[in-house]
Amino acid sequence: MKPLAVLYMDSSTYYPADLRERVAAVRIFELEKQNEALSIVIPWSIQEDTLLLPVGIKNYIEKYIESQICTIPVAFTDEEQRQKQLIRYILYGDRDLNPGEEIDIDRIFEALAYHAAFFVTVDKKHIFSKAHQFLQHFKLQVMSPSQCLPIVEQYLKKKQANYADLYKKNP
Repeated sequence: MKPLAVLYMDSSTYYPADLRERVAAVRIFELEKQNEALSIVIPWSIQEDTLLLPVGIKNYIEKYIESQICTIPVAFTDEEQRQKQLIRYILYGDRDLNPGEEIDIDRIFEALAYHAAFFVTVDKKHIFSKAHQFLQHFKLQVMSPSQCLPIVEQYLKKKQANYADLYKKNP
């Protein structure tokens, strides 16, 4: 069965500091394992991102992703380069990027490339503040695990293939 709901889970959601977000993220991962109608896109950089986590959490994440398909870094077409430039501008304007900021651009781009309905993150500093712009330009909904979980649960309970149900009615 083709997944009906696609979520891009930013690596920040794999072990968020906030307990409520952590519980919601784990529940989303559990739902994905139980439902073919839900698919989670795993960033290609997840293994690098988990290097600094505690061993138990790192092992849990590695066990989860061993059965998943991760994204892969690829070359970009001219149109994709333009799209990445718009993402960069939304996130950081015209200023020079600081170390590590390029990855935020790549992750938003990956979510779009994999047709994700949601970009799930706990990165409030850069990404949440621009959520409305991502919805406006790309129809990509940025939200935390605790915001995403009830929407996904409701969608899966309906058991109907209406992808539009996932999108906000009034952005």
